[in-house]
Amino acid sequence: MQELEDYKEVQLIIIQMSSLPIGDGKRVFSYLEDGVTPRQYALATVSLFNGNEFKILEVERENCALSMLILSSTGLVNWNPLIDSLLLNLVNSSGTWVKESLEILERSNVIIQKAKHSKKEYAHRAKLLIHKML
Repeated sequence: MQELEDYKEVQLIIIQMSSLPIGDGKRVFSYLEDGVTPRQYALATVSLFNGNEFKILEVERENCALSMLILSSTGLVNWNPLIDSLLLNLVNSSGTWVKESLEILERSNVIIQKAKHSKKEYAHRAKLLIHKML
């Protein structure tokens, strides 16, 4: 995410990191493969100079394919409960962005884009993200 700061279109990036929720019972996806270490996620708020704001949600993968989500809205959105619900549904569905969860966001005027993880360097990944935001 820090590589995004190098782009002239980016005004500010605020990154929050935390552990995934536990979910219904002790869900396996809440933890890394060792079964003890909580799985982390990063939520970046990216503000562009053109006034647009994006939320980029990235979950620690460890041997699983899981796209990053790029979220935005043309209206006012109370992001915290939407993100909390999205993460809880991710855990309860064993690490899958379930279509129904994403549709709930869309009904709340949230625009969702997915970005696949690239095995290339961070600068390449930042370039892919900035192109999705412009």
